[in-house]
Amino acid sequence: MVIKQTLKIVTVFTTLCMVAIGGLVGTAEAISGGNTPVTYEVQESPAFSLTVTAEGNGSVRYQDQAIVGQTMTFQMKADDEMVFELSPDAGERIEEVLLDGADVLDQLKDGQLTVHGANKEQQLYVRFSGTKQPDGTKPETTKPDEAKPEPSAPDSGSAPTTAGTTNKPNSGSNPKTGDSTNLSAYLFVGTLSLTGLLFLMVRKNESRKRDERGMI
Repeated sequence: MVIKQTLKIVTVFTTLCMVAIGGLVGTAEAISGGNTPVTYEVQESPAFSLTVTAEGNGSVRYQDQAIVGQTMTFQMKADDEMVFELSPDAGERIEEVLLDGADVLDQLKDGQLTVHGANKEQQLYVRFSGTKQPDGTKPETTKPDEAKPEPSAPDSGSAPTTAGTTNKPNSGSNPKTGDSTNLSAYLFVGTLSLTGLLFLMVRKNESRKRDERGMI
């Protein structure tokens, strides 16, 4: 009877210890798994075309690209800007500078014009003097919104960009399970040790009681 009671006590104690171990391990895994890598998308701004037309005796230059008597197309984002250098030939002058049909001649600074990007297509038209025909008449000039641009030349240093998405991993550490595994092992060994110690104490107590009864 005494042995059955002892085993019952040991069983209950062991069960409680295993429940405690399970709770601690679950908590450790939840903490270690808190930093889960995630990805997110960054939407890039789209690029729009900027058509530059130069007429007359002069050139419109952007970096190493020179536009002389032709049309060239560039790509710009809304937050970009491009600086064009307007250079008339010797003895000539700048007659007209239009950006989307608006006169921007007064915006020239030292022969340079800064064009800011926008969420739309833009047209820059520059006309230099010296466009007379051999018969002495001045040819009609077409505005950018009326002209049919010629095939565009290769893009300049401002390379075209297209809208897209980029996946970037969010910084974070991967869950580590090594610590929870070690914790489980330590708790299991400790539970077995306490169970054994409790069992020995109960047996010793029973032996002492039997000795006392024998003495009586």
